[in-house]
Amino acid sequence: MATELAQLGAGEADILLLHSVSGANLFSLCNAELAPITLLVPSRRMPAEMEADENGVFDSDVMPYDRTGYSQDLVYLETCYLSWVGALYRRSIHDRFGYYDESFRAAGNTEFKNRVMPHIRSMHVPMMLGVFNNHPEERTTQHPRAEIEDLRAWYLWRTPAGMGYAFADRPVEDAMTLLRRSLGYRKSFCGHLSTDFDLAYSLAKHVSLRPDAPASMHNMLPAARQALELMKGMEQLPTAMPGKLSAMAFAGRRVVDFRRRIAGEHQKIFGLSEVPHYEIFNDNRYEQHWWSWSES
Repeated sequence: MATELAQLGAGEADILLLHSVSGANLFSLCNAELAPITLLVPSRRMPAEMEADENGVFDSDVMPYDRTGYSQDLVYLETCYLSWVGALYRRSIHDRFGYYDESFRAAGNTEFKNRVMPHIRSMHVPMMLGVFNNHPEERTTQHPRAEIEDLRAWYLWRTPAGMGYAFADRPVEDAMTLLRRSLGYRKSFCGHLSTDFDLAYSLAKHVSLRPDAPASMHNMLPAARQALELMKGMEQLPTAMPGKLSAMAFAGRRVVDFRRRIAGEHQKIFGLSEVPHYEIFNDNRYEQHWWSWSES
């Protein structure tokens, strides 16, 4: 395995990301002559989750992770593109960036990942390195505390300030690329295209504040803001419906407007190669977590 990794270009890593590899494989990797990329992302397609029975024995596959087309910036759109489960990495990474924040009980790995992301480089390794099991008993990540901790561990880094931390020292074209990808990307555990209008707005806001912002941002920022507000509006139907429309009909009109008018406008404004495919419930607001904006 060490030889195969070296052939894939893994000869520059000081972190190896492994998913529950066997002891023998782990030993061979630890003792391999791999010169110090910063992170290796395993497996083009691997069972992300496997259900286990009460005895911890494999029962059934839940879903695979398919990281084809991997780019490190995709992690800001979908955190599972770069997972720490079963990670093996050099101690020096903590010497450089500190340790896990012990105030977290469940999401410390996510916070650490976002903290070091601007300072590391990762690559995709199209190899099946292992699996991990979902056990029937309650798990830490299914506790309400984990959802709350994600506000600091993940969503804080996706704000305009978080995007500033990620892209301030990088070419503006990198932020623009992720902005466009947020309007149509594939999550590692999905086959369809998703959107992330929250991140699109954060990126547009960050870029608009940069001295090297492109002139087109004059139109992009309002368009990103409008899309996000329309998404929120799907959860905030007016008390009094216009005309004689029912709540269902009013919401239906907004969905159609999103699919047709907004998508067509975005192709021109954001310079997309084709009209994006917008589906309300394929946005990250619903696929990752559900947010109630009734008080915002």
